[in-house]
Amino acid sequence: MAKRITKIIAALGVVAGLGIAALPISSYAAEESSQDVTVRFTINETTGTVAPSCESNTAGSTGAAGEAIEGTCDLGGSSNTGIQIKIKDKDSTTAATHTDNTTTIPALSGTANLTDSAFAFANLGTGNLPSGGAWGYKFTAGSTAGLTVQGNYGNWNGVTASDVTVAQADAAVNMNGAKFDFRAVTPVSQKPGVYSDIVVVTVTTYTP
Repeated sequence: MAKRITKIIAALGVVAGLGIAALPISSYAAEESSQDVTVRFTINETTGTVAPSCESNTAGSTGAAGEAIEGTCDLGGSSNTGIQIKIKDKDSTTAATHTDNTTTIPALSGTANLTDSAFAFANLGTGNLPSGGAWGYKFTAGSTAGLTVQGNYGNWNGVTASDVTVAQADAAVNMNGAKFDFRAVTPVSQKPGVYSDIVVVTVTTYTP
């Protein structure tokens, strides 16, 4: 899986590393900053493996078909106000779509609330994980003091067409280890090729 990060707001820079992209929060009180994140899953035609990476030219981890493969997008920097971190799909199509524009990997339900162990190949068709596979995200606050994960967004859920607030800080905060993880779990019969979807990550000021 690869995520290509495209800077669309000057307040948000990009730092890319091996399998990691960073979306720094500027150290000033902007009302709102949003950034498109292209989430891409590549299934190799000959080996059936999936390689996650944050940029197309960055080598990422590789796993066998049927394994849960994921990549990471880190949030970094600081804010001198309270903040909320939100995510939504850029449009009403939440599935990751193959370049054939027909085959898809559906998004999990927005309230799937799957643990790491539940969102796995062995559990396809069990609970909130469809038998045909799915992709999803979770948010981790890391060691960031004052940043609180909201609701069940520390577990795996599906992106929705409307914003959801995944984390919140009531006062100024320095980000440390806060990140989005994206994961796809598909059957070994999934059509090889590149699947992608665009999500929008937004950091907005917040006053409790």
